[in-house]
Amino acid sequence: MSKHGIMVTACGMCITMLVLWSLVSGADVTPIPERPTVQPYVSPPSKLKVDPDDYTGWIRLYIVEPDARWKDHNNNGYHFGFLEFGLDSAVVLPDLSRYYRSVTWDASASGWSGVTEGNIMVIAAIFNSEPHQAYSDPPSGNPFNAYYVDAAAAAEAGSVDSNNTTPASTHTVLVEEASANYCPYCPTTNYYLHSVYSSGNYNFVYATMVIDKNSKASAWMNSHYNLAYIPACYGDGGDEVLIGGVSPQGPYQTMINACAGRTVSDIGLIVGVDWLGGGVIKINVALAHGTPVDTPPGMPVTPSGDTAPLIQTEYNYSTSASDPESDELYYQWDWGDGDTSAWLGPYNSEDTCMAAHSWADLGTYQVKVKSRDPWYEGGWSNPLTVIPTCCIGNRGNVDGDGGDQVNVGDLTYLVDYLFRGGPPPPCTEEANVDGDLLEQVNVGDLTYLVDYLFRAGPPPPSCP
Repeated sequence: MSKHGIMVTACGMCITMLVLWSLVSGADVTPIPERPTVQPYVSPPSKLKVDPDDYTGWIRLYIVEPDARWKDHNNNGYHFGFLEFGLDSAVVLPDLSRYYRSVTWDASASGWSGVTEGNIMVIAAIFNSEPHQAYSDPPSGNPFNAYYVDAAAAAEAGSVDSNNTTPASTHTVLVEEASANYCPYCPTTNYYLHSVYSSGNYNFVYATMVIDKNSKASAWMNSHYNLAYIPACYGDGGDEVLIGGVSPQGPYQTMINACAGRTVSDIGLIVGVDWLGGGVIKINVALAHGTPVDTPPGMPVTPSGDTAPLIQTEYNYSTSASDPESDELYYQWDWGDGDTSAWLGPYNSEDTCMAAHSWADLGTYQVKVKSRDPWYEGGWSNPLTVIPTCCIGNRGNVDGDGGDQVNVGDLTYLVDYLFRGGPPPPCTEEANVDGDLLEQVNVGDLTYLVDYLFRAGPPPPSCP
């Protein structure tokens, strides 16, 4: 087990090197054998500032597999293996402003097969545009401009996460682990970094950049960090650099703690991931400068629609809600009969959502609906009381033979039911010929029906 490594702390235009253990040349690092041709790193977006209070930087979405498809030199699986960026975009945020983006990522269209709902994650990170001098081969070799991370969050399919603060951290830290299968020292970092993560005691997320298996990971690490050795861990975009396969957990904990205590800009971040099927995910990400990044939507208005629908017949019901940030909304209906709809949408804030439903049985049902924006659910609406009916038009079709046909057959059916032990009427309301409020089927209904059919009595009253 190797016990050698150095951690480098970049500070402004200076660099301080903390020797954690004596570095034995070649003992715990593997030089990069061949540097790929990469595009020059993009210019920082700070030139786009209009006001000194504007926040400028990049929003990056790392698409990773928690159980990576690649294995290390000891044939142990990597964790949070980076596939590619779902988004890499410059952002300029005036004070008290918010940025929202919805991105669809298709694994197969990007050349990745075998991506599953249970093994996909998106790490969102905001990089500040202010450069800091750092080195991947300290004290002065392989220089690079370090752009520090101000916020990070990670969400799996069907989940939401936001940048977090704790008493010991100003933000969620991002760690990028550079590794390769051919590197004999990389399994040490693979093991100990993940053990720190699995403890749940440190506020950080990380992506593993397996440079010999993924050209996209290699291009990123070389263009952004001017990579010199592997394994290497870059905390918060180069604020901390830990070189070598060091053990046990202490150096990684020290690196994360150093990043976590750094003063960061007032930036909020939230990310959510929806699985659309077939290796396709929808990513919703928002960031905000000096204002809340997200507020749950308001309670939907009480649903409107027919309160006495015919059973086994679909009827339309509608509602609407508003979102404080005017985000798109989704709606879920609870029909009161044990049936709950899928999330319907998206709809623009305050637009009407309409859904159809039918009830199989008579009864009293409370219909309610709730809404959510791309991340959070709001509360349930006040209910609409629905009492389905089985009566069509006027009462009197006791035998339920369809339509409004009231004839001797209905009279015979009612006599059989009342006096000969015959089956009950299929619709009590139809058999309640006189329309008494208690909806009891009795001799009064038989008398009413006889008067109507044979004595020119009044027709049965209409159904509710």
